[in-house]
Amino acid sequence: MEEEGIVLTIAGNKATVQIEAGQQRCEHCSHKCDTQEGKILLEADNSIGASVGQKVRLQTLAYMRITGSILFFVMPTIALVCGIGGGIYWANRYGFSQKAGELIGIASGLILAGITYLLVYLSKNRLKRKLISRIVEIQ
Repeated sequence: MEEEGIVLTIAGNKATVQIEAGQQRCEHCSHKCDTQEGKILLEADNSIGASVGQKVRLQTLAYMRITGSILFFVMPTIALVCGIGGGIYWANRYGFSQKAGELIGIASGLILAGITYLLVYLSKNRLKRKLISRIVEIQ
């Protein structure tokens, strides 16, 4: 996804870029953009060395949004199903009753899904760093 905007501020290797609100094509974007009077302010990686006031082209990697969705929705669902199946298998193998096996399966599935959500939450900052827009061209 690409946008054009003007660099407002620079802090280290990060730049705050203002883009037009009507130009935004990313309704489902995970950025937390600030909006001011029809303008959108977003943070971008400035490794290219743009200066304040320059017009720049930004790029955001769309595949990172898909990766985030997989980590947040698909992985915990797989963990839940595997935990339930594994818990029931383990309970049957060690001679627990059917009801006890089902309860053990449900509990192990929920615990495994919870651990997966916790791991995704703890890796959230690393994912956010990869989701940042990058300045790819100074115009």
